Amino acid sequence: MLAMAINQICDPCDMQLVSYQAVVNDLHRLMRVRKAKRHSLAACKGKGWLEPAQIHAYKHWDYAWAILHSGVRASMTVLDAGAGRGFLQYYLARLGVQMHAMDIAPIESKVFRKLYAVASHVNVSFKLDPFRVTNKLQRRYRTQIAYRFESVASLSYADEMFDRVFSISVLEHLDAATLQDGLREMARVLKPGGWLVMTIDYTPTPGNGTEGFDVQGICQDIVKPLAACGLAPIEPLNLNIPDWETLLQQANRTFETTRPCVSYGMIFVKGRP
Repeated sequence: MLAMAINQICDPCDMQLVSYQAVVNDLHRLMRVRKAKRHSLAACKGKGWLEPAQIHAYKHWDYAWAILHSGVRASMTVLDAGAGRGFLQYYLARLGVQMHAMDIAPIESKVFRKLYAVASHVNVSFKLDPFRVTNKLQRRYRTQIAYRFESVASLSYADEMFDRVFSISVLEHLDAATLQDGLREMARVLKPGGWLVMTIDYTPTPGNGTEGFDVQGICQDIVKPLAACGLAPIEPLNLNIPDWETLLQQANRTFETTRPCVSYGMIFVKGRP
């Protein structure tokens, strides 16, 4: 385990650490990012122009933080909740874990979604294989992932099935009811002693169309419900946020983006009965 805070707000300076750079380089190499783009922390896509795996810009920190701190081992059973086309699931699968992933709906490219929309207007039917894209990406990256399409608020997995559950930049996109149900469900499927590894979007001024949690939201909407499910932070949460404007400017420069929020990484452990 790294000798630094685990539960932390994204620090752009982390991306200069050898450990973080090694993970990012590994992610880019395995995803087959073009060599000219491998040293960039901007959003990137893997091989395949139509349906590539992807890493959103800020998720370079999210993925590196999660991989370095999650303690994943090949013997584990792991769930990526809200996986989409994110590359984390493929990276973890290549470590030899029993990998499971879920998302709310089948993954399709914008091109195919437009084709389906046009076809519906002219009464032409397409037979849609919901696993078409996920199977294609698994073949491309030589992985085995058991994928399901369902809501995080109503998971079909057995109780206490997973050693690790990952939720990377998912919770801020959920409405209040789905968030609470989703937290309970992720807690339910986690083994005693298992870890819930999460990143969320943080902003001190949520609202006005900006998704994200502030300090009060983290405590009331995440920490408190998880405590009711028997989960506690693996270490105390550090909610002392540095100068916000400076941090946001540094993050946007580092990840070559313009976001109104930054990531906050948290790990919760499920207590043994």
